[in-house]
Amino acid sequence: FPVTIHGDHEKASKRMAEISKTIVEEILKDIQHFERKILESTNDISRLEDSYAIRSLSILFALATGFDSKTGLSDIVSATLFMDCSLADFSKEEVEAYYKNPRTQSPAFCAAYAKHSAKAHFLASQKARLFTEQALLMILNHHELHNGKGFPRSVHTRTLPDLVRIVAYAVDVFEHLKQAELNGTPLPIVTGN
Repeated sequence: FPVTIHGDHEKASKRMAEISKTIVEEILKDIQHFERKILESTNDISRLEDSYAIRSLSILFALATGFDSKTGLSDIVSATLFMDCSLADFSKEEVEAYYKNPRTQSPAFCAAYAKHSAKAHFLASQKARLFTEQALLMILNHHELHNGKGFPRSVHTRTLPDLVRIVAYAVDVFEHLKQAELNGTPLPIVTGN
């Protein structure tokens, strides 16, 4: 899906420079500290590398829409580190096959896969001191879709809090990019007029 940038480029460039400076000077230090704390507390949980890509997209989308609070960004960090922990129940090959084409997977696998966000939510809720209510909602709802055809609850993302919706959107974008890449047809991201 090509992306075209319209409008006042100079004003947008200045705003992006301000955001970048804030990220580097203030937010990243806190996020790195918070991430270390989460990783130390959950060193028994396997995570997929994809969670870092989803985190990056989520933070980018959050910042682009004006959410730059440390609490909100910390929630994104904790949720994206933990939300796919229960995918450790599946092999990397099984998960990649699902990304490539979910329709070709067995109904049993699809049903088990559809439960991973609810399972991760349950596990995260057992570590309550590490996760805010908003982060728990991100974990539970990260596969919900705008049309209500996501999982595990099949809710429309418009009914979710803003940052929870942003994470669900980032997961959807990531999965489309990942599917295209695994199928040998990577999607170009084009900027300019």
